[in-house]
Order: sequence, then C-alpha cells, then structure tokens
Amino acid sequence: MLLKLLRSHQVEAVNKAEPHPGFAFFLEQRTGKTLAALALVDRRKPSLLMIVTLKKGRRVWMKEIQESMEFDWPCSVRVIHYQRLHRDRKQIRKLFREHGPEGIFIIGDESHLFKRRGSQASRVMRSLAKLSQWRLALTGTPLAPRSTTKRRKRAGNIVKVTAGLEDAWAQFDFIDPSIFGSHADFCDRYLKKGGFRGFKVIGYQNKKEFYELFHKYSYRKLLREVQETPTKICRRRVKFDLSPKTRRIYTEMDREMSTLVNGSRVTLPLVVSKTTKLQQISSGFLIDGEEDRIHEFGKDKLKALEKLLREIFSQGHREKIVICAKFTRELSQVEKLIRRIGLTHQLIAGGVEYDGKFDVDIALVQIKSGICIDLSHARHFVFYSCSHNFIEYEQARFRILAYDTRQAMFYYLMARDTMDELVYEAQTRKKDLSTLVFDYYRRKRK
Repeated sequence: MLLKLLRSHQVEAVNKAEPHPGFAFFLEQRTGKTLAALALVDRRKPSLLMIVTLKKGRRVWMKEIQESMEFDWPCSVRVIHYQRLHRDRKQIRKLFREHGPEGIFIIGDESHLFKRRGSQASRVMRSLAKLSQWRLALTGTPLAPRSTTKRRKRAGNIVKVTAGLEDAWAQFDFIDPSIFGSHADFCDRYLKKGGFRGFKVIGYQNKKEFYELFHKYSYRKLLREVQETPTKICRRRVKFDLSPKTRRIYTEMDREMSTLVNGSRVTLPLVVSKTTKLQQISSGFLIDGEEDRIHEFGKDKLKALEKLLREIFSQGHREKIVICAKFTRELSQVEKLIRRIGLTHQLIAGGVEYDGKFDVDIALVQIKSGICIDLSHARHFVFYSCSHNFIEYEQARFRILAYDTRQAMFYYLMARDTMDELVYEAQTRKKDLSTLVFDYYRRKRK
C-alpha cells in the first residue's frame, strides 16, 4: 500500500506503464520518479522486487521505501548497486531461476548507465530482464545530447542532426526486446553509418517510427513541466584574468594541442586529456602523471571564488551554497579557503558518505558525486570547475532543484580565453566538446 499521495504526472506515468510488462520512466531529476516507480510496484504486487541503483542511491531507495510503502503482500525486496550486481551476477541469476519469472519485478535506476550494450552493467541487466516478469527503467537523461552540423552543398545552409538515438537500444532491450528487435535490426532500421569501415553514425532514418515506439513504451516529463510555478533559473559567468605566470604556462600547454612534423601539421586525438590539463592550469595547478607530482603556481580562481562568496554572504543573511569542482586537488584548495574565511562546510566526494543533513554553510561536492543526493536547501550553486561529461553536469546542477524551488542561481567560474569557456558553452548549449575544441584551434590557425 502506498502511503503518499501522487502528483498528477506520477499518476499519469503509472497508468501509462501498467498495461506493459516493460516500461521506462524518463522523468527528469527531482520530478519524483522514485515514488512513481514504487506506485507501479504497488500496482504489480511482485513477490520479488530487485532494485539496481548507484551506490549512493541505495540510501535514497531504502528511505523512500520506508517512508512511502507498506507491503501488505508477501514480497522480498533487494536493493543493490551496480558494482555488486556484476560481482554477484551468478547468485542473482540462480535466485531468479529458482524463483521463476512469475512475480519478479526488476527496476534499473539511472538506466543511462547501461546504455552501452557491451558494458558489464548492460549485459547483466539485459540477461536478468529475460528472467523477470516486469521491468522498469528509470533515468532523467535517456539519450546523450550530442549534435553535429552538416552543410548542404547546393543550398549552403546548416542542417542540425540530433545524435544519440543509438543510446536507446540497450535500455529498451532491457524493458522489452521485442520493441526494437536485435541490435543489428535496430542499426539497419534507424542508423545511417559511414566513415572508416562504415562504423561511424553519420545520420538517422525512420525517425518518426523510432519516436512513436520510444514514447509508446516510456513516459517523459521535465521538472519545469510539472511545477505549478517553474523555477526561475539564473546563470552568471564569473570571469577572471590569469596571472602572467599562469598565462605563460597555459599558452605553452595550449600549443601542445598540435605540432608540426616533417612539414605536416598533426592534431593530437586525445582532446579530452588535453582539455583536462588546460582546466587544471586555469585552476592554478598541474598534475604530472608520469612523475606523480602536483605543481601549484597560481591562486587566481581561488581569489575569484573568495570574492564571490563574500559578495553572497554580504547580503545580510547566511544562505546555503553548493560548490562543485571536478578535481580532488581543487576540493582541498577550496576547503582551505572556506576555513580561512570562517565558514562551515561538508565534503561530498568519493569515499565520503553524505548523511543527508545540510546543516552547514557550504556543501563542497565533487561533480562525480553529485548524484542521488538532496541539496535543495541551497539556492546558490557555484561551478568552480565543470566536467565535460554532460550527464555528470546535469546530475550535479539538479541537486539544488526541487518541485517547490522558486529560484536558483548558478555561478560559473572561468578564466578568460581558456578552456573553461568552451566547457561552459558545451554544457549550457548541449554541444559536443570535442567539436568545439577542434573548431577553436582551426580558427586560431587561420
């Protein structure tokens, strides 16, 4: 029996899912997809409920089950994380076979984690789905927001091609293999391939048919669509200049992106690795992996952060703030700054468990850890540095949003004329970072 009342969009999601043995809730973060999933469980009344989630998500599910469900039927509930899923896959398969498919309900939380069909999580989840009666996929980011542009030869206009449709196959194969068929059938039906050996996705076909099936077996809502009063999102770019020393180091590393060999210019393929180094330099340090050393040489970004924090707290009352950073070295630098200016903080990073209590001035979060936690007491979110991974960025920024959030302020610290600006553009405009970087260096060479 469900102990909480559902909102209208949650009721709509459950009603749409009920006729199908396999379904997907593609509800954006903070829209209540966990409660909607439990409402569907209450309709199904399975004898074995298996929930597979992230390690940090186990606490969220256990808390929601305790607060929202009263099992008035015999049901064995298991909540495990993806790392344990692979480790214990043989025992879980044995359990499913002994139980029989009748009455088994498996939920794949954050299903974008098994969108790559060759990954360990994807193979295990899809094999377990075949042994269960009901399947449910949950994620707020069903498809990767990649895009490319093509120029028509005759007309000369730019045509936008939305990419990422291939990310759907593994998730839908989990909920029901009959929807899109085998991977080979899916590729032949919906993808156009070319490039070297014909493996690169260069376009799509039968998109209308694809989206009809996609929406028939899934339910999608955005946070702003379900709120009575949509959250007012404000963004502010906090730009600062690098010191002459840091700028010199940045420029030298910048030139390493391409090199002249025997009269030919060779562009390095490891764009993301190079952008990571440039991001480190703009934060005033550089990690030398070969010598296992960290070189520090500037505090320009720290000074910009200190100025911003003093500005926020000078408004007459202490508002809670979330600061998000990409690198562990940045976290330690920011921690020292917070202590020096007399503020309290809590670190949320790998290996540091969040207790769910936001009773400090600042929550300091590593961007990879910004998932499955509630930081909605804050109204200010500072990106000290940002990941090139869009899903990590989206998961992190939604931590301060909630159904009843009226306004949220996001700050982006970035050094002028550096990789920080390209990463910001990639995330806020949902563009491909590699394409932006290559175009940037192409323009510089002209």
